[in-house]
Amino acid sequence: RSLHLNLDWKITDNDRLFIKAYQKFENTKQRITHLSTVTSPFSYTRFISLVLSYSHTFNNDAILFAEIGADHTRTTSNGSHVGDTYPYGFIEFDTPLLTRDLWLMLGAEVDYENTWNIGQNRGQHTVSDFYVQLDYTHGPWVLTLGDRYRMMNYWYRQYDSEDHSLWTHQRNNHCYLASVGYKTGHHFLQALVARRFFYPEISDFLVDETATSTDLKYDADSYSTNLAHEGVLRYSYQQKNLTYHASIE
Repeated sequence: RSLHLNLDWKITDNDRLFIKAYQKFENTKQRITHLSTVTSPFSYTRFISLVLSYSHTFNNDAILFAEIGADHTRTTSNGSHVGDTYPYGFIEFDTPLLTRDLWLMLGAEVDYENTWNIGQNRGQHTVSDFYVQLDYTHGPWVLTLGDRYRMMNYWYRQYDSEDHSLWTHQRNNHCYLASVGYKTGHHFLQALVARRFFYPEISDFLVDETATSTDLKYDADSYSTNLAHEGVLRYSYQQKNLTYHASIE
């Protein structure tokens, strides 16, 4: 059982609002002949999603785009309740600088996730991104430079009668991007170098499961942020009825 609603509202010639709502139910059932043979308990899951997107176009063709949304999932199984709430929002502005060949993109994004198991534990984290990118086009050449700065915050609490401690942690890092492309006719060749990083899950910090309190189970220094240095060479060929892509990483 599900319900899906989309609304596309052109408010003015320069303003547009898009709304998307979604709801879904899932029931898991199993025929019982002998109770001891039940491999998985009955479960009921409800998923709800709401997204609002807004865009505004300025007279110089600059674009402001903003979006907020949230996903919520709740599962009931064998008397236990597990849920996950994921709200997010971002705003982005693209504008030409001095010339139509040079474009600047500025943006910010915040994601929050709250995962809980009633009576047992709750894990939360936020991811905050701030990014900037320059795109310059000159004849057949396309040059791109960008940086994304990310801040991550973690909270974790175990719910039981003896342990009320809260474990917290924060870390941050940069992602860098530089690429150059050349287009001639139906052909496009691009070389790209980037530095990326992977943000850890709370379980990656787990050190001692037998510790007497949550704040002693986790150690932020036990996990070093994984960095990936990437180099990519891409080629594409495009005609009206044919597109071909190839890449080496």
